[in-house]
Amino acid sequence: MSDVQDNIMLQQRQIQQRQILAMMGIPLWVQTDSPTLNMADIALPESTVSHNLETDIHGLSVELAATELSAPLYNAPVLSSNEAILESSVPTSSQSPVALKDEIQPYEPVEKTYNIDTLSHSSSIAKQSVDAVDNQKACDDQATVAPFDLQGGCYGNWVLLVDIQALTRDSQKLWQNITQALSLSCETSSFPICAGMETTELANASLAGYIFKLGRQEDIHVAVLTDLSSGLSHPNFISVPKLDAMLRDASLKRSLWLQLHE
Repeated sequence: MSDVQDNIMLQQRQIQQRQILAMMGIPLWVQTDSPTLNMADIALPESTVSHNLETDIHGLSVELAATELSAPLYNAPVLSSNEAILESSVPTSSQSPVALKDEIQPYEPVEKTYNIDTLSHSSSIAKQSVDAVDNQKACDDQATVAPFDLQGGCYGNWVLLVDIQALTRDSQKLWQNITQALSLSCETSSFPICAGMETTELANASLAGYIFKLGRQEDIHVAVLTDLSSGLSHPNFISVPKLDAMLRDASLKRSLWLQLHE
């Protein structure tokens, strides 16, 4: 084969390669006048060159045909993935529209308005409770207390007292023994002082004044050894065995003695 034919074949191959690369979107990365290797210097059989060229052209043709088949038409609308799924799921045949009542109604939250005046309601209840307590206290203060005569004395941090009208013969004797054993200097107090002044409020005020007179201090303990008239009370009352209980159980005398000396 002459040199002229070799050059012609080389040029043809180069032209075909550039066309194939251009169709594949690959631009030339060298200039046409760049130095290249002469294909004549490469010893390749002519059959191999022809076979490779035919194989490249055939593969390019197959790839271009597949690209043309998969390429969308220019005038065809482009659908998103969600629209395509919806379009494929809708049957082509016409159907009667479904009534709204047959569909599942969407959830719509319903606003509720609560017109509750909690503060005023609570204040009203509290005011009613306070009024009830005040009314009850007023009724209790206006209640009358049965007349009583108290006798008592101070021993250490204690005030011991009895209601003389509640004493029996035996309990009176036991009370005298206690006052002698403790060397109590007893004083008496009678209520009411004046006729018509028998209310609970006045009775408790008289009792508090009598206890303070005996003990000479506000935080003193008070031991009541007999029952008192209903309605009488004092914040310093301490539970101790009463005279009647000590008469039934002599061991309670020792209990009283231990309490007084704690």
